[in-house]
Amino acid sequence: MPKDVVISEDGASISGTAEPGSAITITTSDGTPLGSGKVDGEGHFTLPLVPAQTNGEQVTVTATDGANNVSPPATAQAPDITAPDKPIISQVLDDVESFTGPLANGQTTNDSRPTLSGTAEAGARVEVFDNGVSLDSPRYSPTAVGRLRRCKI
Repeated sequence: MPKDVVISEDGASISGTAEPGSAITITTSDGTPLGSGKVDGEGHFTLPLVPAQTNGEQVTVTATDGANNVSPPATAQAPDITAPDKPIISQVLDDVESFTGPLANGQTTNDSRPTLSGTAEAGARVEVFDNGVSLDSPRYSPTAVGRLRRCKI
């Protein structure tokens, strides 16, 4: 079984150890081939990943010895170095009288803490700005869709 399997910081190669001379096969979680090669005489391998894995993907690595015995799979997690899409604010909700309800783009509010709803990459840091000034400390989106209540306008 391959051990110490690690994907490089740029996602372009994978390395690890396995039985010397065995053949290494690398696939995506859905079985798409990413690369293959041989383990050197000291039991080490470093192989290219094509295409590079840069979005936190999980890859599977197996070793096949000279007798065609296939090892149990080992897995490695690719780095997530691709910038997320920008967050999208889909609604701003005012719940302070005299006007309550959703606000239109450009509309003003007397609510110092309106509720913002929208989408962002799950786990991404979301920070809201008003004319270049941060309105609150950064928040993290636990899911791809969420609400942010603590903004001070």
